[in-house]
Amino acid sequence: MILKSVALVIALSVLLPCGGVFAEREPLQARHPVIVPADPGFQALNQAAVSHVLAGPVEMKPWDINQDGMVDLEHDLLAVLNDFGKKGGNLQADVDPNGVVDIMDIVLVAGHLPQETATAIAHSPMQAQAPAPWDINQDFKVDILDLVFVAQRFGTANFAGVEDVNGDRAVDIVDLVLVAQHFGEEIEQPAVPVGIAGIGDFRGNAIGPFGGASAVNGRTPDGAVTVELKLVRNAGFASWGYDFASSVNVKDNMLVIYVKGPEGAQMRLQFRDQAWHDAGRFGQVQARSGNITFAGDWQKVEIDLSKITGNGIDFSRLKHIAVEFGLAEFNNNPGITLQVGDPADSNKPAFSFFEKQTIPQMPANLTPEAVANWLNNLAAQSRTGVPFSFQVPPEIAASLWPNTTNEHERMVLKEGLVIYDGALAEILWSLMGDSKRAGMLTNAIWKGNLGQLELRAYHREGDDSHPFIYSDDPNDISGFEEGKRGFVFKTTNANGVFNVIDPLTGRQLDWSQWQPIAGENAWAGVIAPLQAYAKKYGDTLNQDAVELKLAEEIARAAMFLQAENGGIRMGPQGIWHDSGDTHWYYNEQSVENNLSWYSAFRMLHQVTGDQKYKDAMTRLEGFFKSAFDPMNGTFAQGFHFNGTRWNKNVTFATDVQTWGVLALGAEWIDARFGAGAAFRMLESAKKEAGVFDSKTGALRGVDFTNYRNLGRAPMVSVEWTAGAIMAFQQAAQYYAVSNPVFSQGLTKDADSMWDYTKSLAVDINGTTAYPYATGSGPTQNRPTGHGWFAPPQEVMSTASSVWMALLELGFNPFELGGK
Repeated sequence: MILKSVALVIALSVLLPCGGVFAEREPLQARHPVIVPADPGFQALNQAAVSHVLAGPVEMKPWDINQDGMVDLEHDLLAVLNDFGKKGGNLQADVDPNGVVDIMDIVLVAGHLPQETATAIAHSPMQAQAPAPWDINQDFKVDILDLVFVAQRFGTANFAGVEDVNGDRAVDIVDLVLVAQHFGEEIEQPAVPVGIAGIGDFRGNAIGPFGGASAVNGRTPDGAVTVELKLVRNAGFASWGYDFASSVNVKDNMLVIYVKGPEGAQMRLQFRDQAWHDAGRFGQVQARSGNITFAGDWQKVEIDLSKITGNGIDFSRLKHIAVEFGLAEFNNNPGITLQVGDPADSNKPAFSFFEKQTIPQMPANLTPEAVANWLNNLAAQSRTGVPFSFQVPPEIAASLWPNTTNEHERMVLKEGLVIYDGALAEILWSLMGDSKRAGMLTNAIWKGNLGQLELRAYHREGDDSHPFIYSDDPNDISGFEEGKRGFVFKTTNANGVFNVIDPLTGRQLDWSQWQPIAGENAWAGVIAPLQAYAKKYGDTLNQDAVELKLAEEIARAAMFLQAENGGIRMGPQGIWHDSGDTHWYYNEQSVENNLSWYSAFRMLHQVTGDQKYKDAMTRLEGFFKSAFDPMNGTFAQGFHFNGTRWNKNVTFATDVQTWGVLALGAEWIDARFGAGAAFRMLESAKKEAGVFDSKTGALRGVDFTNYRNLGRAPMVSVEWTAGAIMAFQQAAQYYAVSNPVFSQGLTKDADSMWDYTKSLAVDINGTTAYPYATGSGPTQNRPTGHGWFAPPQEVMSTASSVWMALLELGFNPFELGGK
């Protein structure tokens, strides 16, 4: 409603000229230049709005809503906020009047507050992180968008986001007034960021989350040293390191490092040439200069770059190098401070960084290895060696089964494997070097069966068990011909048996999960096999590899389902749906499914170079553009075809926003939908589905959708929150250069979500697993909003556990090789 009310204003780029509307009172001393649009069209349009206000009798000033002779916060501005978005011809709060109570009315009332009120607000404490906190979206101008952001958060308590302009942990009238008072200002971009003295050309965020990555870029005032800092996890050494990409154009080829750390701790120095650095091949060490042992006080370390060579490379001839400072000994390390100094003046370090958090060795029960061990034990319990999707503790089974929705749900909870979950397990096993376990699901899919169960969906004339049609020609997909076979079923029985026992009634049931869904096929048929392929073969093209052959076969089926709008249908014709419509999935498109396929096609193109995969990606990009809602800044959950056109679905899907950033990238989203679009997409996910700590206001995680619309309490989806953490981290890295405030906010949210989700880890005989979602109760009371129900927190989840392990590893599964 808020965005709709200002749609016309935004579309016309109207900025309210402060000199006209605010002229009746003494203007505040502007802290920054006020910009009044010079375009005569803007001036005329704005003047028309002002004329409406000034047309009435002088004693009837419309901004004095209650006509008590004064403009105040408690009555006049609050009246506008209470009526915000209302339409009609006799609304007192419609100050313009233009028939709707909108942002313009807020500006008009706020602009006529008494001088003493305005002055008091203007001098109230500000947030420290931004030199101009009323510039909410940090685009260096105060405009309609800033008011919209605050209005969207209005009334939120225990909140520490950027919309809380004065930093009192509440988004209230004061925050709106502060933005309105500075409306039209252009903010001068600071040359040196607050709190980072001595660095010019700042482009980043110094503090990163444990297990994540952050970047700080800066240079010395005289340009002698250019520094880029990244906090990364070095998997090769199982330790933490600092990567600096530094100009070697320093005096006499001398790089001067000032370091300080705990007594006795050691730091490893390694150098790599920029070509390796740019290629991302950080594992290829070109030269080493040994270790530095800390003495507990500042040390000056001089490195003669002209004498550092490795593999025949003379670093003195290179424009840039990459320098890694990896902690050789870091147990019980309380933190380390690094400074890169200006060689011309050792008393004035050009750059300093202090990692405030301890750099601990990860507790054994939170390591990816501990999750992999839990997964190993889970898979060992199945008859086929593939894992189950869930683990139901015996002590809750008696209460769980009567409180599940139906026998089909019990069937999946007890012994089902969603192939997406199996794909995640395959990726983790591959990363852990367990190629045998990693290949089990891929090989089963390639063969077409798991134990007694058939896995593939195809069409056979006159056979009701094989009704699936992918295109106009049913023969496009074969039931047996290698290379032409179709999708596999979304869920299978991990035990590989057709007859199962209902754990509640004891009745024998037939396995009933026969739905070939596009998204799950992207993961189990392409993404996981190609991640395993990359681990096995690297950049080598091996056309005989079963992983590649399977990926191309499944991708062929998906391209038959790519509709005229560029999106891939959710499944072929012939899938059972509770509506009775066997074409329902064929006429449905899931944006989440299509994000998975975009990643899958990209991987195939990277491996094979085949243009058809690039073309499929291009068509999908058109689909994503049509799925984007510019008013809300989010992707739609999907589309449904009504026989004439594809219509957007209205349910909000959290993972579509976070996976959008992970699969497409924040840069791609901003390039298509405007600067800051990826940030606003994640902020919308946080607003719609964020779950917050009731005492601190910290973001704990994300729900599956806006839980308020479902009439239930919020729950944190561990799987979706892990994806959100990774998306927030990735976006924070992207904005570290262009918008440090965005980056800091995203990092803060990622940290708080990570802290909370790690607290949900469950130790099972020395291994680690995570629940599907927080909270308990009958599953029928725990709808996700997307057609399925969340089991209680006591039930462990393969998807959640693997996503948390991938998060610890810093591995983005949407990117080939994780980067």
